[in-house]
Amino acid sequence: MDDGREERAFARVIWELRAYLPEVVVIGGWVPYLYRQYGGFRRWAASVSFTADVDILIERPVPADGRRPIAEILSGAGFEPHDASAAVWIGDVARGEKVEFLVPHMGTARGLGRPVAVGDQRHLGAIPLQHLRVMRRHTTTLAVPAGLASGRLAEVQVTVPRLGAYVVNKASTFTHRGSGAAEGNAKRAKDLLYLRDLMAAGEEVATRIEADLAEISASHRETRSDVGYAASQLELALRGAASRTVDEAAEALAERERTLGTAAARADLQGHLTDLAEMLRANSR
Repeated sequence: MDDGREERAFARVIWELRAYLPEVVVIGGWVPYLYRQYGGFRRWAASVSFTADVDILIERPVPADGRRPIAEILSGAGFEPHDASAAVWIGDVARGEKVEFLVPHMGTARGLGRPVAVGDQRHLGAIPLQHLRVMRRHTTTLAVPAGLASGRLAEVQVTVPRLGAYVVNKASTFTHRGSGAAEGNAKRAKDLLYLRDLMAAGEEVATRIEADLAEISASHRETRSDVGYAASQLELALRGAASRTVDEAAEALAERERTLGTAAARADLQGHLTDLAEMLRANSR
């Protein structure tokens, strides 16, 4: 990511969607990067992994209230729906522009992952997934430079999940990625790498995560259960039930860092994920 291509693609997406930013949450792999750059931490000791995709958590319905519909905004900016569901939009492929809309899953298991229409938004869909509610309930905003206004670089307020909510989601869902397929396995490993990177970022970041977890757990019985489930999933991976995913995440870490061999990368990953699992478990009681 030496040329900044991903950052420019991300900035263009959020600038185009700026009218709707108060009502959506940016989730996915951009969250650690946004916190490192704009989260106000004095020191961030770890690298972060990047993604080209911009994942947007949206509610249903989303009234336009006089604004242009989201699909119209994206079409006008050169994006096209990936398929008839219009839950995924593709812009300039060379720049890595891709937007995916997600909603918390409600209803039977049959509807999980099947795109649904977004009420009050013509020609826009979203993919229902589990374990998203915690990231909708526990958020903060970051000021992110994204576009030009009156000839000057302008900031937009981007809503992101609290770091504690983010780790609850990632620890809960990495095992649900499609197993067996190369893409699914890579995403499972990358989810663990995101978690490792947050725990390796330093004491200030870890303290923020722990404070978030305490607040999340105390806020509602359901969210305390979410924290406990996240702890269980991560513990299973560390005990060997998903050890192949840990191995793949270690391989990705060693490739990214270059200075770490695979064995050292696995020990690093195991140590940081163990610390996170213990933190999650302590805040689930």
